[in-house]
Amino acid sequence: MEKFNISHYGEKAIFGRINDAWRRYKCYIKRHHFVRYSTMKERLKNHPVHIPEDHFKQLIVYWKNTTI
Repeated sequence: MEKFNISHYGEKAIFGRINDAWRRYKCYIKRHHFVRYSTMKERLKNHPVHIPEDHFKQLIVYWKNTTI
């Protein structure tokens, strides 16, 4: 973070907020575009418009993995 003049403590707080926002976003995507639908076809039909379909396919495969 050399571009900005932020103290070490401020940097930790900023990265903590970014981390929380990212976690909420991933949860939202999973809840509204994965859990809501039961088949791959439905999930792909209703994938988020801002995520390319091939990326979303990989995400579905990842979320379907039971060892995670």
